[in-house]
Formats: sequence, C-alpha cells, structure tokens
Amino acid sequence: MHLAGLWEFPGGKIHGAESHADALRREMREELDADVDVLDLVFETTHAYPERIVTLFFYRCVLKDRPRPLLGQQMQWVTRSELSTLGFPPADAALIRLLRSERSVDN
Repeated sequence: MHLAGLWEFPGGKIHGAESHADALRREMREELDADVDVLDLVFETTHAYPERIVTLFFYRCVLKDRPRPLLGQQMQWVTRSELSTLGFPPADAALIRLLRSERSVDN
C-alpha cells in the first residue's frame, strides 16, 4: 500500500460530485466514527511522488464527537511540536512546518 506505516491526518479521496466538506465529513465518520463541522481551508499543497501526484487540502474542523479508530489504525493526540517526531508522508511536510511555526494557524 502506498506510504504504508506512516502517520496521516484523517481524510481521503473525494467521490464523484462530493464537496471537500462532504468528503471530509464522510471520511471522519468512516475512519474515526466522529462528526465534524468543517470550517475554513487552512492549507493546500501539491506533491509529486514517483508513482503519483497528490493535491491535499487541509481544513480547520471542530469535532462534534469523541473520535475512535474504526479501521484498526493507531490514533494519537500530540502537540504541534511533537508532529515532526512522527513519520508523516512527504506531502504533509509543509503543513507540519506551518503548524509548528510562529505564524501558525490559530487553535
């Protein structure tokens, strides 16, 4: 599986005519059994892997439920400063730098 074993932020592919918000709400329910309010777009990036190009959209969300992993994956709450100690895909590097920076997005 592409990038197996790395940590990732919740989310996934958009199906058909789904909006970004609809896809994110669906993915959060499927992966973490949690509903969210999807707010503003925080960051967008495109990354070229040898086998594919991905465009990622990161949204600020408000959890409406306590998340719990449904797909056998690990889940961990970490501080922003701890993000760089975990193994994330290269496409997430710019977002992690932003989250750790002084000019980071508000909580």
